Amino acid sequence: MAKKILILLLAAAVMASFAACHSTQSAGREKEGNANENWKIGIITGPASLQEEAFRAAEQLKAKYGEHRIVTATYPDAFYVDAETVAACMADMAADKDVEAIVFVPAIPGAASAIDEVRKTRPDMLFVCGTPGEDPCVICASADIVLDADEAAMSEAVARQAADLGAGTFVYYSFPRHGSYAPLSARHDVIEQTCEEHDVEFVDAVMPDPLGDEGAQGAQRFLLDDIPRMVELYGRDTAFFCTDCGMQELLIACVLELGAICPQSFCPSPYSAYLAALGIDVTSREGEAEGMLRQIEQKVIEAGNAGRMSCWTRPVEAFELEIGVRYAEKWITGETDGRVDAAALASVVQEIAGEGQGAGIRSSAATGQDEAETGVDNCFLLLCGHRTFGEADAAQHEPGQAPGS
Repeated sequence: MAKKILILLLAAAVMASFAACHSTQSAGREKEGNANENWKIGIITGPASLQEEAFRAAEQLKAKYGEHRIVTATYPDAFYVDAETVAACMADMAADKDVEAIVFVPAIPGAASAIDEVRKTRPDMLFVCGTPGEDPCVICASADIVLDADEAAMSEAVARQAADLGAGTFVYYSFPRHGSYAPLSARHDVIEQTCEEHDVEFVDAVMPDPLGDEGAQGAQRFLLDDIPRMVELYGRDTAFFCTDCGMQELLIACVLELGAICPQSFCPSPYSAYLAALGIDVTSREGEAEGMLRQIEQKVIEAGNAGRMSCWTRPVEAFELEIGVRYAEKWITGETDGRVDAAALASVVQEIAGEGQGAGIRSSAATGQDEAETGVDNCFLLLCGHRTFGEADAAQHEPGQAPGS
């Protein structure tokens, strides 16, 4: 019961601002198959300099579907002072009458007003937005489908994953500023409770704030000293987690060197920290996510830490883009029940992620106790599946023992 309450509290903290907000869009047009054989889907992302993961994912989708189906555009680097350009970017895309849906990831501030302007001339357009950057009530009232990471499910998953990887201790690095944020505070409690349920000792470890007097270098120096100390104190079967994205590279490098456990990064992406921490060349980016995962896995196996480190199989924004484009295709070709079809969206998630990988999706409208509506019916929370690096190899070698040694 306590665990359920904690998860509900985290869900409530993340989704509180969604309360009592509902999309103003209609259920959607009736469709009879693919009336327009020349249909297209537009994708808007940030430039590679700002949002490389989303930018590369858009390129991949364009290569997969072809230029006759996918059109892409990017908003400017200085989008926060150039809102008119963002709106113009979407308007230009919508001017093509064959573009029947636009997928916008991440949906930066200004996305809602840009959508509202386009709807004046293109009320038929479907809009899917991911990782919203403005008030939930605002974006959900404008877009048809809104996608975001499921923080509550991620919190439970990271602790459970630590236990599955053999952790006896879970070290949670954070600092007071993060602890003051309601979602992070609730997330901390869910992880602690889940660790308790799996007989994993939970250790609160206060680190310097990277934005504090000592800066990021002070935080890095602390972790360089403290992670080895924790391993010496609790042993190699210690899982490490840090609430600052900027510290992930250092944490992963230390864990690998010490033969400890990394169940999941705070910023769970195969592109986030793992590549730099392991010295993997990303200039060509051949194979994208799957290729990167294979390279990471090889490095982990070579270091003798197989089966003790894992990560999401996709960056969340790339996952959202894939889902958005596939759902838009279904809607255009008459395979959904209106604009907001939760069942069709769930089938798309499983189609992309694959069965049995831990991926899932749920409506924010069902995050309250007894599934009472506390959110909006067009916002959906995502959980991606994870990959344990060298899992098969780990069955043949002791932890910390390199293959062939």
